Amino acid sequence: MIKKMCSLLLAFSLLCFCSMGAFAAAAVDQVICTTTRGGDYDQLEQTVLQGIGRDGSVVWTYDTGMKERSGESSVYWYGQSGNLFFLNYKGSLQAFDAGTGNILWSTPEGSYSFCHGIFDESGNLCMMNTRGPITLLDRSGDVLARYNTDRKYSSLITSSAVLQKDRLTIKYAAEKKGSEIVAYNDYQTMPSLTIDLSPYQNRIRVTVDGNQISSDVSPFIEQDRTFVPVRAIFEALGAQVDWDGQTKTVTAQKDGMQVVLEIGVKEIKVNGTAKALDVAPQIINNRTMVPVRAVSEGFGCTVGWDGAEKMVSVSTAPAVPSQPQTPSVTVNTELFSYVGKTYGALSSSLGTAEEVSWRNGPYCRLTGSRVWFGFDDGSWYQTNEEYQLTEDLVCRFVLAYASDFLQTSESVPVSAVAAALGITATAPEQESMDGNWISYLEYNGCKVCIYVTEDGMVSSDALVQIMAA
Repeated sequence: MIKKMCSLLLAFSLLCFCSMGAFAAAAVDQVICTTTRGGDYDQLEQTVLQGIGRDGSVVWTYDTGMKERSGESSVYWYGQSGNLFFLNYKGSLQAFDAGTGNILWSTPEGSYSFCHGIFDESGNLCMMNTRGPITLLDRSGDVLARYNTDRKYSSLITSSAVLQKDRLTIKYAAEKKGSEIVAYNDYQTMPSLTIDLSPYQNRIRVTVDGNQISSDVSPFIEQDRTFVPVRAIFEALGAQVDWDGQTKTVTAQKDGMQVVLEIGVKEIKVNGTAKALDVAPQIINNRTMVPVRAVSEGFGCTVGWDGAEKMVSVSTAPAVPSQPQTPSVTVNTELFSYVGKTYGALSSSLGTAEEVSWRNGPYCRLTGSRVWFGFDDGSWYQTNEEYQLTEDLVCRFVLAYASDFLQTSESVPVSAVAAALGITATAPEQESMDGNWISYLEYNGCKVCIYVTEDGMVSSDALVQIMAA
């Protein structure tokens, strides 16, 4: 019964894992913003976002829920940069996860009225109002710089904006000179305003073994994860990098280790084993950007973060595992004394059977106890009454939860259990039949099977089986 129960749990877990994997594989290639156009004044306009997969299918849809009169659409600007899609709707700047359509952050309505945006080389967003101010935001929505034009320059031509090497250049159609407003009508000779935004950039530094990596695209933080150019970080780690443009997949290899990432997919594969990521690799200005901690740890490196210096430090030296102290546990050794006793003796002290089932013999839970008892095989003992057991049945095994066996609700290493009994437990072994990990030990003439994790930890709900050796 226990193996059947564990097999069902394992099958359920695998089903959930496969379902999540299938969802993660549906990478979104682009996001489109559609505003319906009403034919007359009484018809309403509605703004909808859709995430489009690489095969052209619609992966997700987001309806803003706002309906307006025809000709009064309040979508001032929208654009996509890597995994982020930005929508300036009714002056509220909203950032969406392009892969899922979830809103990551937004500003109050009206705070960016009539603003249009342009991205710099690191994917930061510069919002420009036709009459100022001009605001530079990072990908988390934090304001890096705000340039107030003081209305000296009115009628900024936002479509003329160019942002390169931290310098924003934008034409303007009118200028205030003294008490007069001078208008410029010729677009070709129209004067330009140039703003140097470099002093305001929130620079992130990344070092590998103390050496700062450099690239034409700066690292940035998004959803509390630092992104770096993939080639720069992998080459600094000494890995060979390959790019498959057709599948949008990055493969890096070093010392027999292989790390694989796919653009738009929140997953990293290390030597073929997949692990979920909080964020997906993305492309910014034709440069593939990856989360530095995930890829570095994929090669066994140690990653640190200095918030004050805004610096990520990567060490290629293998981390020295800490040696945790073995916690002390108290083992309920009374359970060992139940093996070999008759049902009559057990029921006199523990109470009669409360639940009974048969699987190659009677298997029951006694009143007032969470411990289950299995009795000798055979058909001679079974009476006509469904839940009646004969007094001379001999207990052949005891089954309990670790919380009863160890009298603790915390997870502990199996070595702590063995230490409490003064013996040595075997390393965890994976059973071929149901896939569970089990560690074995022997004590007081009994063999003990403890269900553990792969690294030998015993949780409070783990099963413990005690039987005659």
